[in-house]
Amino acid sequence: MSVGWRIYSFHLLRVPLFPQIQLRYQLNMDILVIYAITAGSVLVSLVAFRLLRLLSQWKSPILVLLSRHIIYPHVVARHRFLGPWSRLSVLTHLAYATVNSILVFFLNFSLENVSRRAGDLSLINMIFLLTSSHLSYSADLLGIPLRTYRQMHRASGWMAMALVVLHVGALVFNRKDGITRSDGQTLFPVIATACLAALSLIFLPFVRKFSYELSLRVHQALTIVSVYGIWKHLPQDKLLPRLYLYIGLSVFTGTSCLPVNVRAGQYVNLWLPGVSFWSWTQTHPFTVVSWSQGKQSELEFLVQPRSGLTATIARQMRVIGPDGYSCLALYSGPHGLSESVNNYETVLLIAGGAGLPAVIPYAKRLIYGYNTCTSHVRRVHLVWQAETREQLNDLLKEDVLDDGYILSISIYVEQGPPVREKLLFGKHERATLYQGAPDYATVVSTELSREKIEKLSPIRDNQGQVLLIVSAPGVLRDELRHIVRGHLHQRIKMVELEYQP
Repeated sequence: MSVGWRIYSFHLLRVPLFPQIQLRYQLNMDILVIYAITAGSVLVSLVAFRLLRLLSQWKSPILVLLSRHIIYPHVVARHRFLGPWSRLSVLTHLAYATVNSILVFFLNFSLENVSRRAGDLSLINMIFLLTSSHLSYSADLLGIPLRTYRQMHRASGWMAMALVVLHVGALVFNRKDGITRSDGQTLFPVIATACLAALSLIFLPFVRKFSYELSLRVHQALTIVSVYGIWKHLPQDKLLPRLYLYIGLSVFTGTSCLPVNVRAGQYVNLWLPGVSFWSWTQTHPFTVVSWSQGKQSELEFLVQPRSGLTATIARQMRVIGPDGYSCLALYSGPHGLSESVNNYETVLLIAGGAGLPAVIPYAKRLIYGYNTCTSHVRRVHLVWQAETREQLNDLLKEDVLDDGYILSISIYVEQGPPVREKLLFGKHERATLYQGAPDYATVVSTELSREKIEKLSPIRDNQGQVLLIVSAPGVLRDELRHIVRGHLHQRIKMVELEYQP
């Protein structure tokens, strides 16, 4: 009886306490890992700030060297379904893949460890995918162009999918008897994996071109289902795997509301549920073409009819007429970066086709800065390459451009009868119409020589910086990148706007 009592009391002591000790140990280890990551991030940030401070005096030579040999050159040229890939893009993607591969394979290699680390790394990469309801919010939060964040989002998505496949494959091969969990336990990871695989395929170029709005909504729906499946798959007694989702969802919540302050070059995402039957499922980015130094009571948008929502708006406007109509409109934004133009001596604005409305706000802003003596600009040259004379619209005849003494306008028409005539805008004969395509190498060289800048005194002054702002088709942007690369030593900078026709 005494022996049985001892055995019974031994089980009473072991059964309840052992899981608690294990859970407390796991929680302490997770907290230590979090502390180590935080401390390491702070240390790396301090070292990075110190290096930036030391390199600040060599900023211009280093930037020119990097731009000429890393940023501007293309490894893969622009094609229909691929490219362009710059050297910087290729190097960053290779470094990204290399770091993830090292963390998965080269630390205590075994199939069990590979599976576990691949699963954890896939969750870490998903933090970048779940930071906001729209990519524009995340791009604004990081202060980078939307096209750059799209590349980051795409790379993180493919990496997360590859790690999930590796996680599942290593787990299956490590278990000789296969997956032994019940159907309820394997259902959610299977659903999550299937959704991630579909996400990797749905935004391929030919699928997205078929119906952008439909692919976007399916993309968002599959994301919600995959996050729920991953959440149900994660262990309930471990903090760290769930922490990765906590971080991504917390940033998602924090970026849902941003202050409104429209600047030149920005855009908004419009939701117009009353335009058509299916318009409630669609949102579309529209570039803001109006600009004012003060508060704006109304905004003007650039609408380029293609398909879906924009085609419906254009069709209704043709029927209703120029007076338009009123409807409910909800928006998010403004999004996108606005380039600071006050510290440049010469600004060259190049627009191709429908890209003209995107550069007009910068022309207005530059003219205002010159007239109010709040900027260093001394010359603004707007070059517009249009296909036909029918594309010449009233954007260049706005009253705000009449006060632009420093503004020069060159319009090149590719089709039509040969012509070279002066077009009068306001008090100054500043606009010239040409036949054919411009020689952009000559245009850039002329602006860099400062021949067109009026000299206020015979004393030679220091050469100011030149800013090239472009909104044009991809082929023209590639040509300009090649031209600018050869003149980087002459203090020229090229900026591609968020909207590109």
